[in-house]
Amino acid sequence: MVKDPTMTQIQACAITGVIIAVSATCFRLYLRARRRNLWWDDAWAFMSMVAIIIMFTGMLIFTSPPDAHPRATKIAGYYMVDNGFYGCIWCARISILLTVIRMAFGRFRQILKGVVVAILITWSVLFAQVFWTCETEAKWKNEPNPQCMLGKEVAIAQLITDCICDLILIACPTYLLSSMKNRRGLKIRLIAIFSSTIFTTIFSLVHSYMILKGLGLMEFMFAVVEVRFFLYTSRFCVLILHPRIQDVVSLLVVNLTVIATWFFQLKDDGESEETGPSAFANTFLKGRLSGGRNTQAMRGGTTTIGLATFGGITRVEVNTERVVDKGDGNIAVLSSGDDTEANRNSSVEKLGY
Repeated sequence: MVKDPTMTQIQACAITGVIIAVSATCFRLYLRARRRNLWWDDAWAFMSMVAIIIMFTGMLIFTSPPDAHPRATKIAGYYMVDNGFYGCIWCARISILLTVIRMAFGRFRQILKGVVVAILITWSVLFAQVFWTCETEAKWKNEPNPQCMLGKEVAIAQLITDCICDLILIACPTYLLSSMKNRRGLKIRLIAIFSSTIFTTIFSLVHSYMILKGLGLMEFMFAVVEVRFFLYTSRFCVLILHPRIQDVVSLLVVNLTVIATWFFQLKDDGESEETGPSAFANTFLKGRLSGGRNTQAMRGGTTTIGLATFGGITRVEVNTERVVDKGDGNIAVLSSGDDTEANRNSSVEKLGY
């Protein structure tokens, strides 16, 4: 028989995990802000961090002594935990998918945007399901530590949505990875997404099993740990030994690609311009086409860039003597005849990374 964890164990694990999760998210946002590379995936990672803070606050209320708070506050604390869990998990998944979107172009990029909308709808349904399940069976509210037994319907819904979403998060980077050759920086990011999503799937299945079997506080513990892992996979070997698994898995993965990029860029700085990541203009490069850049600095040589397309990355050589950054996200190419701006501007989109 599985022994339930004590309230003290739940609180200790929550405090440790939230500190790790929030620290990793703040570090990720610092790295992106320092390079002026903030984008929508960072915004959703931030919202995931807010959700785990809400969950942590609700957990402190939930695990407090029965007479420490009014009953209504304890019930609100449980709802904060349950929906904070969903908020952290699904915001993290959206952030991961947006990270893949930053590397995708063309039709594949548009398909992924549609997937983001579908995930938002799924999250809304699961969010509402908690309320209509718990409010129809209100007896749990009279317990000293009120906890709603979500039942098989919620477990099945979570199991199906977790499997489908995680399958998408595995398939998307795998597809992009298969189309890339000799792109070390991008491959590192894609492999990080691919491997971390597999761990997420494993612990999501475990959490669904806990709900299905009605294991009470053990289900609660697994929910806490899954969210935390989405932030920092390097602590996985330590956190997997702790019973609160599922919360860790979700939140640490969000920042894995950014932190891995920062780590491996320490070596990239020593590589030549031809072979290093800075030689390719894509959504994850150290350089950036900025409106505030001095256009004169762009001139005086030949630069090799990589244009990401639906099928992969196309290598293009550009004579920077005849390139002007217009400051609005477009690049104007000077005509070879009279050094005036050609009527046809390139359709290169300003890339955010």
